[in-house]
Amino acid sequence: MRYAPLLLLLFSFLILSCARTVTDRVVTLNMQATITLRENVDLENVNYMIIFSTVSPPNITLPILSSSSDIYFPTPGRTFELNDPTFSEIYNETGVTSFYEDYYDTWSDYIVIHKGIPYLYQSGSTGFSRTTSDNLTYNYSRNLDYTLTPSGKNIILNFDISILESDLSGTRYFTFATSKISDDSETGYIVDTIDKPQKINIIVNNEENSDIEQEEEDIDGASDIVEWRMQLL
Repeated sequence: MRYAPLLLLLFSFLILSCARTVTDRVVTLNMQATITLRENVDLENVNYMIIFSTVSPPNITLPILSSSSDIYFPTPGRTFELNDPTFSEIYNETGVTSFYEDYYDTWSDYIVIHKGIPYLYQSGSTGFSRTTSDNLTYNYSRNLDYTLTPSGKNIILNFDISILESDLSGTRYFTFATSKISDDSETGYIVDTIDKPQKINIIVNNEENSDIEQEEEDIDGASDIVEWRMQLL
């Protein structure tokens, strides 16, 4: 069979081509978070936060809010105003360390949308270190692949979840919060959170939705979270 060598060569080429096609196929999974507010999104004056934990049960800790208290909330990696009147006394006693002891050591990662740009901060562990004394110990990741869509009362953030979960499996715990920007720094007063931390299994086409959150007429409408949705696409 004089054509046998040619057929063998062609068959080998087809096998290599198929193998290369399978090898080059990259599996991606995107997380899409939607926050619905009582009034239109305000990217200039409000920080929108998505906070994550890898620890079960969900133990993400946030301040207990009331209409009679203002809590200046300098989250990891963000600049703040040292002379803020509600913060300077606390800072003079404990610095920012008390915030890490009380809250941030339960956060594995978080995203803050500030002035229309999402910034991802990662602890590299199950939480930001309790002994942190300098907020700027942490730098934001420059590898966040995202699209941000503010539209009316909704703000939608879609990003590649592999930056949080490289093997695209397991469970992530999460919550949402807002803070009102009060000065020229990146920090603000925490205004609203959802009722309790939630969880989502890392599976394609999975999603979790909120019941309608209680509206808080005594707080800023652009900071008042009334619904949320978390999807894996």
